[in-house]
Amino acid sequence: MIQVIVLAAPSGSDAVPPILLQPVGGIPMIRRVLVAAQLLCRRPTVVLGRRSEELMRQAGSGCDFVHARGSDGHALGRALETPRSPLADEIVVMPADRPLVTADTLAKVVLARFRSGAALAFATARPRDFEGPRAAFAGCGRVRRDGDGRVLGIVGCGETRGGADAAHEVDVGYYCFRPDWLRANVAALAARASGAFDLSDLVAAAAVQGQEIRAVPIEDERECLSMKTPERTAPAERNRRHVRLG
Repeated sequence: MIQVIVLAAPSGSDAVPPILLQPVGGIPMIRRVLVAAQLLCRRPTVVLGRRSEELMRQAGSGCDFVHARGSDGHALGRALETPRSPLADEIVVMPADRPLVTADTLAKVVLARFRSGAALAFATARPRDFEGPRAAFAGCGRVRRDGDGRVLGIVGCGETRGGADAAHEVDVGYYCFRPDWLRANVAALAARASGAFDLSDLVAAAAVQGQEIRAVPIEDERECLSMKTPERTAPAERNRRHVRLG
């Protein structure tokens, strides 16, 4: 059983961004994301902030809803309290603002975690630059590796330094966790940080513990694009094939 958790309120905010209701290909963004999620999980868990009534209506009755405020870590902790969570064999966590993602891409991350037995797997992209549509990647965390290629963590876009990949390998926000490891470490991080931590902190925690971490490259960068503004949704408005990265 796979549990999919969709984070619909940005980290550090207690409100649902209106952009999630904007149409992409004539379909509200949140519904596009949930189409992919529901192919893996019959009832995804959607984590919401305040002013979320319209988003709940657009998402429909095929979801469980959880309200949280603050960091992604706090949101994830709340989602893990739902009745379905203890039954999950795999826990997928994903953002709600990447409407071009497919179920096949999410399944690729799940399979990488399952086959390796890793504590977690996460999706990455390697944009050649941060121009045009790829500007959406500029705010993504950079994957930090050691000399042998092992993942050490994820650093902020302004923190790139020795050990951060020179080819701009970025974290695009699709994670799959081993449930027992995730619950233990969410609890530990929440206790140390008063609940305020980011998903990337879980990557660093796994690395410090010597746990296996799988970074899964996604070939089609369009599936990783964050569309947080109307300007970013416009290229995909009619069809995902219209998003050209050049």
